[in-house]
Amino acid sequence: MSRADVENALGQPRRISQLDTLTRYHYEARNRKERSRLVTFDEHGCVRRR
Repeated sequence: MSRADVENALGQPRRISQLDTLTRYHYEARNRKERSRLVTFDEHGCVRRR
């Protein structure tokens, strides 16, 4: 899954952080029932498994 796919599904991230070759998108919960999300991408822009 690419960055464009993630942004299309979840919208714009609240914050973007980077460490070495990894990029992390931080999403807030939309309401109290949802959880916040953290999506990590590798150096090629693909989602990494947790």
